[in-house]
Amino acid sequence: GAYLPFSSLWLSEKGYGPRDLALVALVDSIGCFLLPFVGNFVDKLRMHNASFVVILLILTALKLSYLPAAGSLVAILALTAITAPLLRAANCILDTLALYAFVERGNFARVRLMGDLGWGSCAMSVGLAMDYFRTEDVIYWLFASACCTLALAWTAATPFMAAIRPDSKPMSTAEFCSQAERLLR
Repeated sequence: GAYLPFSSLWLSEKGYGPRDLALVALVDSIGCFLLPFVGNFVDKLRMHNASFVVILLILTALKLSYLPAAGSLVAILALTAITAPLLRAANCILDTLALYAFVERGNFARVRLMGDLGWGSCAMSVGLAMDYFRTEDVIYWLFASACCTLALAWTAATPFMAAIRPDSKPMSTAEFCSQAERLLR
């Protein structure tokens, strides 16, 4: 998203070289292969709204964890490996829930365009904030703030989205236990 162009800048400002940046990018790319597992877990539980909020809160903590981990490439690689599939899962879940929210699916292209313009304005805002605060650390503060704010807003809006598929039929406790058991096998 909006922070990607700045993460390489942040790493280079922390003293990492091109080889280290390439390794982080590789781990990020490989971490994406875990996205189907996250998606499968969320789909089986049929708890997309709740899962979206939980993923956003986890991403908030992970992004804030980059700041104290700045001196350790191993820690940054571990954080990147965990963050990559969750970040992409959050994007996919948001797109899916937005698509299901529209009666006319044809409006999704316009909504997606507005989302892209929003991310573009976020990227510009991050650049301006970096210039204003004179630190690249603001990248992670802003990203974490955006994740937390969206999680809180989504939590507040969830009662009004109860009829939106794929979560329109709540999972019973028995179904939940059965699905959890199948996932753990």
